[in-house]
Amino acid sequence: MTRFALLTTLVALVASAPACAQKKPTGVQDMDPAKLMAEYMKMMRVQKQHKFLVGTFAGEFNVVQTIFGMGPKPQVVKGATKGESLYGGRYVRTVTKAKMMGMPTTSEATLGYDNALKRFDMTWISSMSTQTIRSVGKLSEDGKTLTFTGHMEDPFVGKRPVRHVFTVKDQGYDFVSFDTMRTGQEFKVMEMTFTRKAAKKTDDGAIK
Repeated sequence: MTRFALLTTLVALVASAPACAQKKPTGVQDMDPAKLMAEYMKMMRVQKQHKFLVGTFAGEFNVVQTIFGMGPKPQVVKGATKGESLYGGRYVRTVTKAKMMGMPTTSEATLGYDNALKRFDMTWISSMSTQTIRSVGKLSEDGKTLTFTGHMEDPFVGKRPVRHVFTVKDQGYDFVSFDTMRTGQEFKVMEMTFTRKAAKKTDDGAIK
């Protein structure tokens, strides 16, 4: 939702509240306008969880990707990732470019933290698929491991559980993706190592 759309919704809700004052409370329309506005403002705030996402995933990274299950030996490919902060630090979008089976591939992930539901969310799309994989995440107490769980559609068995684990390191992060066999057994699909690129210096010595 854009900021304009959200503000429009807030105005409509606040304006309708007095008209519902004599009715039995049924929802946000019957809340005190000031409290209603305060609650919606809370949901818009950039919290420490959003700052964690930006600090971890924004920037440029070199990538080494290891793919399992596509031959007798794991396939190792190299690529690059660029992450950018969106909407005032509320989301991060990462775009990764590499090669798979000799073909150029691009994948894109959008990560965020939902203040209302108190959870991390991630969507993932790829140039080698038409599926949008959605997953819900939780950060470990030490702030080093972000684990997402979700489902992907299998044309033969329907929904299949998937799990994605990010581990934060000093100069980047690791990513491990797990899929599930039809028997219910989990297996590792890929590993990715993201190493932050060194900052570039301009002719005048400034760090870019």
